Amino acid sequence: MGVWELMTSYSPRLLARASEGLVPSLRTYLDCIAGKVPDSTFYSHKSVLSEFCIWIDRHQIELATAPENIAVQFLGSYLLNSNYSQSTVRGHVSTISNFLAYQYRRDPQLLKIKIASALREHPDSSLQDVGDSIIGDTETEPNSRLSSQIHDFITTLRQHQFGTRTHVYVEILLDTKSRPEQVRQLDFSDLNIDNGQILVGISETYVVRSVGLLTKRVCPLSATTLEALNIYLEYEREGSISDQRSPLLTTYDGRPSSSTLRRSVKQASASLASENQPQAIVPAKLWQYAIYKILS
Repeated sequence: MGVWELMTSYSPRLLARASEGLVPSLRTYLDCIAGKVPDSTFYSHKSVLSEFCIWIDRHQIELATAPENIAVQFLGSYLLNSNYSQSTVRGHVSTISNFLAYQYRRDPQLLKIKIASALREHPDSSLQDVGDSIIGDTETEPNSRLSSQIHDFITTLRQHQFGTRTHVYVEILLDTKSRPEQVRQLDFSDLNIDNGQILVGISETYVVRSVGLLTKRVCPLSATTLEALNIYLEYEREGSISDQRSPLLTTYDGRPSSSTLRRSVKQASASLASENQPQAIVPAKLWQYAIYKILS
């Protein structure tokens, strides 16, 4: 059953509210993914999201509500008494994350993690299990020893390497909570230092990105990161800032490779290595730490 066919079973008042709410966005979303994803994916999105939009209108949910809270309320009321398997519910979380990312211009991965985190606090144990499984898959909970080591590493960077490429790279990872590759791919034109914002790419593993509905998101930068960026741009960055197409993070040869950035982080953290803190700090661990701060 399609969006509009599904809605004909509801009252005219509900239909009027729906036409002003998420349904127009859903229609655009479905039109865009049609033919660009497997049929099974399209019809799954169509079914789940149609029910999702109807539920929002029926319960008069305010769209100003945090999107992860809307998703959890829906999952709790719509799926709680169903016989859906855990894998099916996980699929619904991914579907809703993609759509809400498009609607709110947010990162679908961060939305998915926030939804999962909220599900872990849900009274129903089956939904708690879904949240646990999603968080477990993302491996976003570093052990306490590594968390302490990363905290010390960040402090050391700010004290002794402020404004270096490595420091800027780490601060942007922490502020945006983006994957290391997304930060590496930043161009100078993505930075709006006057507004304290940066545009960061969305992972192509998500439907909303793969079909071109949402390719980047706006992230605020902290005062510390902006200060470090100003120093980096003035004293260390290679290349002209007048070239808007050039990479934000640079080497003599242009954009640094993933291995170059990984090595620079490991080398900067080498001074913290000890028998009590033997684990190397790498960009992927910094991303886990940034996500963990959301969950804690």
